[in-house]
Amino acid sequence: MLDAIVAASLSSDVSCHIYGHSMKIHCPCGAIISDSTDRLPRKGHIIPDQEWDSLKDALEKVIGDAMARRIEGEAAFMQVHILLGDASRLVYQCRDCGRLFADDRQHKTHIFIPSSHETHKEILRSRADVA
Repeated sequence: MLDAIVAASLSSDVSCHIYGHSMKIHCPCGAIISDSTDRLPRKGHIIPDQEWDSLKDALEKVIGDAMARRIEGEAAFMQVHILLGDASRLVYQCRDCGRLFADDRQHKTHIFIPSSHETHKEILRSRADVA
């Protein structure tokens, strides 16, 4: 499944610039990946499998506490956002060359280079039925 990515091609020397609320990554191919809004088709959030079960359990607890009125809705909302933010890391894909830019646990960005030009360049795009 991961044979389309050359995992040995890692680099933490990514040119990334933050402008106010906008971020731009300069891909080595020359393209610019811009993160300036929500619902981007080339941006994703990685949740490691090692985090998955504990995250689901924590989310279920927050929902159960909110349903039982042990916590207010706004507090539950904030807890969910904190849980998701703590468990996930960002990933971006270049629309031109297909490179993936993924953060590690120390928030350093690494580049993963596709092994061929035929690699799908929209692996982070959502399902067609999600608006």
